[in-house]
Amino acid sequence: FTAEEGGAKWNFDTGKVEKDMILHAHWEKVKYQVKTNVTGGTATVKVSPEQASKDEKVKVEVTGIEEGKQIKSITADGKPVENGGSFTMPGKEVTVEVVLEDKPAVPEPEIKQVTGELEENLLKQIKEHFKGLDLEAYDIHFVKVIGSDETVYVPDKDMLVKVVLKSIKTDNLEVYHMTADGKFEKVEKVNVEGKTVTFMAKDFSPYVFVAKENPVNPEPGEPVQPDNPDNPPVNPDVPNKPDVPNKPEPTVKPETTAKANVTKKTPATGDSNMPYEFAMLALAMSGLAVYVNKRRKTDK
Repeated sequence: FTAEEGGAKWNFDTGKVEKDMILHAHWEKVKYQVKTNVTGGTATVKVSPEQASKDEKVKVEVTGIEEGKQIKSITADGKPVENGGSFTMPGKEVTVEVVLEDKPAVPEPEIKQVTGELEENLLKQIKEHFKGLDLEAYDIHFVKVIGSDETVYVPDKDMLVKVVLKSIKTDNLEVYHMTADGKFEKVEKVNVEGKTVTFMAKDFSPYVFVAKENPVNPEPGEPVQPDNPDNPPVNPDVPNKPDVPNKPEPTVKPETTAKANVTKKTPATGDSNMPYEFAMLALAMSGLAVYVNKRRKTDK
């Protein structure tokens, strides 16, 4: 205890009390030290307050954890404490124990190709565009797989695409990418081995595989131009050969003749048979001349 008189302090261990004095006593709760300890690595542990009385809340925060390490446990007086949480101070000194451990190895993400079926209406539009050709079309994209988590992966570089076709022929295969605006971009470099097709690309979604060896059906009203228009084959699918006869030219009826494309060289007499009669007369005169010439030689 200490006593005050006129601002002077008295120590009862050494001083003598020779008169009445007023004693002032100030009672305070006892405060205990909060210590920290880290094992398994390095980290910074902050406790607030660093001295606390019984039943006072003490906050614990662990920062600056060593790279490659993580918190395994935090305890105070043998009881678990959350990082950033607090504990109740017992009536004694306490050490906050922080135990670190190695972080588990993070698996490398797996980039996986997904080949799916196209929506029916979109497939119908594609077939209409490549009308008359055998084709297969797929929705192709990539996903990133980490453990059980799977997210869509948008590559920033060319990726190897591999597709095993189901049924179409691959002798003269062409591959097209359908863009967002509905256009078709041809993939120039394609490797085909049997039904397996591989190529490099970084733009994804609909891809169309077209067997080009099949003939294209003409659009309505658009004729198919033969390879040899001067001498078309009997069967358009079979090329001309000496032993394959061609169909005779069809006879055009007079009433269906396009007069606008015909230039008349005979007088406009109104007789449509006159050109024919002139031709027959010329042929008869030619025959008569040959006969007379032969008789002259015989007479000589």
